[in-house]
Amino acid sequence: MVRASLLLVGGVVGVLLSATPVLADATYHHMHQMASSNEEGVRWYTTHLDCKPWLDRKDGCLMNSTIFIFTPRASKGSSAGTGVDHIAFSYPDAAAKMKVLEAAGVKMVTPFRRDATPFAAGVVEDPWGTRIEILQDARYPGFHHIHLASADPDAALKWYQNAFGGERKNVTGRVPGLLYGSLWLLAARHEGPALAPTDGRSIDHLSWEAADLDAEAAAMKKRGVIFNIEEPHALVNQLGQRQKTSVLTGPDGVRIDLVQPKA
Repeated sequence: MVRASLLLVGGVVGVLLSATPVLADATYHHMHQMASSNEEGVRWYTTHLDCKPWLDRKDGCLMNSTIFIFTPRASKGSSAGTGVDHIAFSYPDAAAKMKVLEAAGVKMVTPFRRDATPFAAGVVEDPWGTRIEILQDARYPGFHHIHLASADPDAALKWYQNAFGGERKNVTGRVPGLLYGSLWLLAARHEGPALAPTDGRSIDHLSWEAADLDAEAAAMKKRGVIFNIEEPHALVNQLGQRQKTSVLTGPDGVRIDLVQPKA
C-alpha cells in the first residue's frame, strides 16, 4: 500500500498521497530490441546466450519467462548512453562462457574479471549494440537483470516500484534493486552527458504485464503515473490474437510498454 511516495514522473518530482495498491502480481514481460532481421536476432540469442524458441513466432525467443522480441530496423545506437545501460545473463561458469563467446567472434567490451563488483563478470555486445553482462550467480540463473543508468537511481527505483510493484531488495546485500520473480531491475548513477531516450536504440523499450490493463492503468494514474505516449488500446498480434497495450515514458527517457497479452 503506497501512503506517501516521492515520484519522478516525466521529469517532475512530486509527493502523492495514495491508498491505491501497486500491481499485486507484477510480472516482467519482454525486452524489445533492434536487429538486422527477426530471424538474425533470434538466431544470435539462441546460439550465443542459450535462449529458447517462443511458440511458433519467428520474431522472438525466451530466457526463463522473459520474451526477447526483435524489430528489423537499424538502431540509433548502443544501449550504453541510455537509461537502460545493459542486460545481464547468469551462467554456472561465467569465465568459461566468456571464452566460448570470444572464440565465436562475439564482441568483447570488458574482459572477465573475478574481482568485478558485485559479481565475477565480463561484458559483451550483440551485433546491434546491446551491452550484455555475463556473470555468475547460482541463485538466479538465466536472464539475471536489467541495469538502468539514472541521474537519481533511488528516485528511479521508487518510480518503478510505484508503477509496477516489485520487491525492493539489495542484490548481494549491496546493490539496490527491485526483484520481479527471478529477474532483477538494478540502477546505477549516471554522470556525464545527458542520457539519450531508449526509443529507437538497440534496447528500444521495457515491458511489464497486467492481467487487466484498463483497471491497472486506471490505478496507476491515481498513483501519478502518466501514459504520455499511448493510452491502453486493443490490437491484433502476429498470431491473430487480440491483446491490449499501452506506452509511457519512465525516468531517464526509458520507453515502457504495459501489456495485457490476451484481451
